[in-house]
Amino acid sequence: MAYAIIRTAGRQFRVAEGDTLDVDLLDSNGKTATFGDVLCFRWKRHDSRQARHAGAKVTAEVLEQRKDKKVISFKYRRRKGITRHRPPDVN
Repeated sequence: MAYAIIRTAGRQFRVAEGDTLDVDLLDSNGKTATFGDVLCFRWKRHDSRQARHAGAKVTAEVLEQRKDKKVISFKYRRRKGITRHRPPDVN
C-alpha cells in the first residue's frame, strides 16, 4: 500500500488511495484538486526507504466545499475598562 505525505493550508496530511480528508477551503476548479507539495512518498508498508520526488503530485476528488462556524475575537483586561470586540470577517 503506497502513501504520501502532502502539505496544504499549513498542515501536513498522510494520504493513501481511497482516503477521505477534511481540509480547509481549496481554490479548485470543478471536481478535482491537485496538491503539488508532496513531502515524501512510500511504496510499501514495511519498506524502510522513503523517497522525495521533485515532480510528484497528488490528485484528489472534491466531494463538497463548506464553511466552518464563525469565530469571534474578544479581548478583556480586568479592572482596566479595556474591551476589544472584533466580529468575524464577512465576505
